Amino acid sequence: MSNGAELLEYQTPDVKDSVPLRVLFVCTGNTCRSPMAEALFNHTVKTREGIPSRIAASACLFAAEGAPISSYAKEALAEASVDAAFYEAHRARPVTEEMVREADVVVGITARHAMELILRFPEHAAKIEALPLDVEDPFAGDMATYRACLSVLSYALAMRFFAEGNV
Repeated sequence: MSNGAELLEYQTPDVKDSVPLRVLFVCTGNTCRSPMAEALFNHTVKTREGIPSRIAASACLFAAEGAPISSYAKEALAEASVDAAFYEAHRARPVTEEMVREADVVVGITARHAMELILRFPEHAAKIEALPLDVEDPFAGDMATYRACLSVLSYALAMRFFAEGNV
């Protein structure tokens, strides 16, 4: 079984952008999916580009501020050889209008997340989107569930951000 990082490395060509792109990933609680997407995105960009021309952050729609990334999410990222610097200090934070305004692209981990973002921030609807496929919440799942989630996130990120011609 391949891990998420291998999938991302295998399926994506090198892409370099001259203009920095700020991506904000948003999910329900900012302890599983969105911080995994943020860490995987930032790790991939740094690995491919050295000096990143794109950077990701993450936030939540419905959880309390300050919760750490889940232990299974950390373990899945570590197994995928994602640099711990990209997730070790993570703390959940609610999405704000300022975060949405400052981002170039705001990505809901599911279509429902994207719809909620558009309802909350209609003035920024043009830059809000969902990943190309919904990523199910692994919360309360076992380690295999988190590995599968990371694999799906890796594939979705590859399709949206790292395929030739995508920014």
